[in-house]
Amino acid sequence: MKKTAAYTGFTIIELLVSIGMIGLLLAILLPSLGKTMLLARRTSSMANLRSLGQLVQSYNSASADAYPWGTSGVNGCGVPIQFSPVWQMATKWPVVMNGVIEPNQLNGIVLAPGANRVFDQCTVIPSYAYSQSFLAQPATWNGSGVADDSLLDAVKAHMVAYPASKVLMWDWELPYLNQPPRRLGPDLNEPTPMVFADGHGTRRTPSEATPPVENPFDDAENPTARLHNTPDGVRGRDY
Repeated sequence: MKKTAAYTGFTIIELLVSIGMIGLLLAILLPSLGKTMLLARRTSSMANLRSLGQLVQSYNSASADAYPWGTSGVNGCGVPIQFSPVWQMATKWPVVMNGVIEPNQLNGIVLAPGANRVFDQCTVIPSYAYSQSFLAQPATWNGSGVADDSLLDAVKAHMVAYPASKVLMWDWELPYLNQPPRRLGPDLNEPTPMVFADGHGTRRTPSEATPPVENPFDDAENPTARLHNTPDGVRGRDY
């Protein structure tokens, strides 16, 4: 008598159990994967800042010890660029790099991972803010409240009294977070990648930096933000 082959397929119960186990594994692994991706993007942002710190030092060497700075009439990207007020340099600093640093050296390092735009040296706002403290002389932030136009002048590297404690640039955007970054007043209230004037990078929380001195100029774009308005400017300490 001919024997019937044994049925070796899955039953509905076995299939449901398998799907349940796969779902459980995904529930366990996805948070870890998300944390790994966040760490990788945060590390990439820090690497960008370290590279930018090195480029600023190159700018110093090519510009008689001066930090990036510009006024109305600076010729960037082949057309006249207006910096009125000068504080716009905090987010337009890539423009003055033209002619000192090749544009391809900026490509890929001025936008943090997750930033939803394409870099263009002339028009795109970078993910990294340049401290206003480097856009005017230290006396701007001595607490006197005097807006003296003669203070709007390029800062020299030798003026930075505590380069390991004065923030040069930081990631103002944090686009790789799963939700908008927390703020405390005008300041980020999240651990943030930043690079200091001596070139070292780390993560610190901007809202925990030294309390600011108000910028006396009416046209200051961030008159009470920390890191931008360090007491005594580049002669002061942020941390």
